[in-house]
Amino acid sequence: MKPAAPPATNNEWPTVAVVGVGLIGGSIGLALQARRLAGRVIGVGRSAASARRASSAGLVGSAVGASISSSSAGSGSAVDGAAARRASRRA
Repeated sequence: MKPAAPPATNNEWPTVAVVGVGLIGGSIGLALQARRLAGRVIGVGRSAASARRASSAGLVGSAVGASISSSSAGSGSAVDGAAARRASRRA
């Protein structure tokens, strides 16, 4: 017995934001649209250029580029920032 296909007009979520529109995020955005699970899929890219590429490729409905400078994000990595916070707690 095959599982039922999702309804064509009933979106699970009105809007979904996909943060990171690379290989994985772009695939998620594409799947959300193909299965009509979201009314609107917004992609957030590291740069305006990557966001535009994802939007023009149809991976997301609309896209926003988030320019993150290394001064505003610490070392530029959430993992590095978490490690720094743990180290400061131990001191």
